Amino acid sequence: MDWIKLYHECEQVTAVKEKALTDPSNSLITLEPQRVILAMWKETYLRRSNTLQIGLEKAFGENGVARWTADLVGRQDLSQRLATHRIPLAFYLGHGHERGWSGYRGLRIHHMQKPAEPIGLVVSLSCRSLDFGHQLVEKGYAQSFLGSDQAMKVAGLTKLVAVIANVFAENGSLLKTVEEFLIITDKYVSISTSDELKEAWSQLQLLGPKTTQI
Repeated sequence: MDWIKLYHECEQVTAVKEKALTDPSNSLITLEPQRVILAMWKETYLRRSNTLQIGLEKAFGENGVARWTADLVGRQDLSQRLATHRIPLAFYLGHGHERGWSGYRGLRIHHMQKPAEPIGLVVSLSCRSLDFGHQLVEKGYAQSFLGSDQAMKVAGLTKLVAVIANVFAENGSLLKTVEEFLIITDKYVSISTSDELKEAWSQLQLLGPKTTQI
């Protein structure tokens, strides 16, 4: 597994991880919290994920950020990782629709494994994923979800990814909750002259509590 290379730990701990990933019924693996980047296997989204990764790593360090894009991780492996890791914050970049995400050969709610601990906030930077977000929150896969029920323009999303990356790069230590993330991002968007950016930001809706820790 690719992620084993990221953690230089004793053989005993590695064996526990491998067992947990092959047996979804096992309890949560004891790992430090990681902010996760998910993206469809398409060059335009992989490039945007690079931008986001740089910003998140400035905020949380390289070990505090995991890149599980679809060119690196398959659907089944992703489902196992989401269920067995501590993830305060996850971003998805790519195509989406009411039933789920188009990335990972189509990720639907029935592909998900019940997590030992729900993801804190899922941010879906994609079209029409709000219904999928409702399922994630209602079924306990995530505490909060930020996404849109509309079609979103690529130009606006591209600018929004850059803004979010800057928000974390410049304010990482200040962003403890969903509410703080929303307030600071809104300030960045409000001083921009880009109508495309403002439209993209205005389309996102929050499900779940603002007090969720990220």
